[in-house]
Amino acid sequence: MAEKKTESEGEVEVIPTGAKVLAVVMIPTIAALNYVGGVIVELLKAPIWGDTWATMLGTLISGSGLGA
Repeated sequence: MAEKKTESEGEVEVIPTGAKVLAVVMIPTIAALNYVGGVIVELLKAPIWGDTWATMLGTLISGSGLGA
């Protein structure tokens, strides 16, 4: 995706758009959801992998380049 560049008084401000914004938002969200899922599985002592569902969801939403 394209980045918008604006110039004022010799400084260039780069405003990320599209996939870069999605990556900045999705990566911490996926990490937090994986952590919460892992804590819940540990508390319940369940024999499942509850901390991987967020990675799969993130891959479905944002594509394999970001989710994998």
